[in-house]
Amino acid sequence: MKLRLLTGLAVVVCGLGAVSAASAGSWQPGLGFWITDHAAATKLENRHDFAFCSGIKRFGTQSLRTGEYTWEKGYWRFECSYDDGDRHCFGAWFDSTTGARKNTYFMRLVKPGRCYTV
Repeated sequence: MKLRLLTGLAVVVCGLGAVSAASAGSWQPGLGFWITDHAAATKLENRHDFAFCSGIKRFGTQSLRTGEYTWEKGYWRFECSYDDGDRHCFGAWFDSTTGARKNTYFMRLVKPGRCYTV
């Protein structure tokens, strides 16, 4: 009986540790989605009037096919400038994370930049 109780307690403790580690805010392998600078800007322009993104070198460089004969560097974290009509922001960092369906992704703000009223 004691062995069963100790085993059950160990499983609960290990399970709680895994949940807190996954939600700690650090990037976990398999959650990032490799895309190009242009794809990141296009995704942000669905919410903002203008966006310009540049991939951050240490968070990528996997080659992605962008045409029949063209390849570009892919990233999963970007530094972007964007304009939402009322203000212009720059220096914000975004992650591209996997979506619910295959080959879909979201742009998630991970470090806010500076914003100014236009």
